[in-house]
Amino acid sequence: MMKSYRKIFSLVLFFIFSIPAFAIVLHPGYEPLPTWSGRPSSNVVGRWGANASCVVISPDCIVTTNHQGGGVGTVVVIGANSYTVTRVERYGTSDIRVAKLRYADLADFVAVYTGSSESNKNFVIGGYGVGRGAVLQTTGITYGYAWDGLPNTTLRWGTNKVDSIDTPASPGPLLIADFDGPSNYEAILAVRDSGGGWFMESGGQWVLIGLSYGIELHDGYPSQSWFKNPTFPAIAAPDSFNGHRVSNYAAWINTTANQLADCGLHPEDISEDCKVDIVDIKEFAKWWASNPLPSSVPRQEADVNSDTAVNMLDFAKIASQWNQNYW
Repeated sequence: MMKSYRKIFSLVLFFIFSIPAFAIVLHPGYEPLPTWSGRPSSNVVGRWGANASCVVISPDCIVTTNHQGGGVGTVVVIGANSYTVTRVERYGTSDIRVAKLRYADLADFVAVYTGSSESNKNFVIGGYGVGRGAVLQTTGITYGYAWDGLPNTTLRWGTNKVDSIDTPASPGPLLIADFDGPSNYEAILAVRDSGGGWFMESGGQWVLIGLSYGIELHDGYPSQSWFKNPTFPAIAAPDSFNGHRVSNYAAWINTTANQLADCGLHPEDISEDCKVDIVDIKEFAKWWASNPLPSSVPRQEADVNSDTAVNMLDFAKIASQWNQNYW
């Protein structure tokens, strides 16, 4: 019986990885209080479009996963503000990508962990997406929770512990945790939180150790989180979940974020995508012959030569750098 169950479990894991996104479920009565301070700022986790999350790693860049889709033009919400993605760089064919946010100058961001001591460490997990729905019971025993199915408009926080580190060739190194029973703030992923952050304290500051990636679910129950197994009570098989181990990509993430910070420093690159092309002309045209007051950041960028007017002089400056690639 045990061998059969574990074989099914691994097959379900493979299937679940094709689901676009994941989020956070907590036990009833064990949720963090709104005043809980043992976590990073809420402004370091953002909402990627309508189906995922992301983590702020610099004043104008985020890191997230690739499998949820979206790209240039995706709207990212951080706190009460919305930003548009202007450029995306992916690490080879991996699931890790860094994105540049237009007009962003964010005060709260986290460093990417570069060490190798995640095993058996407690971490805080944050993300947007569905939460806990109905309590699941059989013969009076609570064994898990359904997912609520609501849109990803609520940021949730929880905690867990890194149980192990796996190193599959694809999708790459993973941090593994499980959902083994009610305790303070214990959390597991559910739908619409891919790209959310796993955070650990290191050297007196919060650092990013993982990006939410996938979950192992029981066969035939794709919208539930179990911490007990009512079908095979002799088998201790709580659901487990995993995140990309970002320390393996830290050097690339940091270098890429630094390079993307240069996008938009050249005044002709109005769109802040490190290129001077038709996209910049379209942004410039939106403000043609506009009144300098009231001022706005988009209009200021369209005023390429900073003379308070948006006219042919700005167009000529854009033309002088046409097809320049600053990447």
